[in-house]
Amino acid sequence: KDKNIIGYADEFSHKVSIEVEIPSEFIRGGRIFHIIRLHDGKIDRVEDTDHSDSTITFESDKFSSYAIVYEQEKEAIRTADDNTSNNPHTSDDIFKYIFGLLSSLVVITGGAYFLKKAK
Repeated sequence: KDKNIIGYADEFSHKVSIEVEIPSEFIRGGRIFHIIRLHDGKIDRVEDTDHSDSTITFESDKFSSYAIVYEQEKEAIRTADDNTSNNPHTSDDIFKYIFGLLSSLVVITGGAYFLKKAK
């Protein structure tokens, strides 16, 4: 095995389609999921091309770090607030960060496999 590094790939010559399944335990009413990409120090939101509630599909020609994030629709927040008592909001967001990190690792590993297979 040759262990010499020839170079680093940070962009593809053409776009590839990537589909990420959203685990069912994260899917809740009023959540809108997005993919964000960190490339060359810039963070961008990547368009979801399939508009499915259970997956995010996107195309990219960038070999970057990706994460899944979600936002709560304002109407869903208002409804939840109307139906709660005076208890403080104590939800723990650690799971969405872990999910984003694991998803990034899957995308990076898949990209490395694609690059290796292309050689």
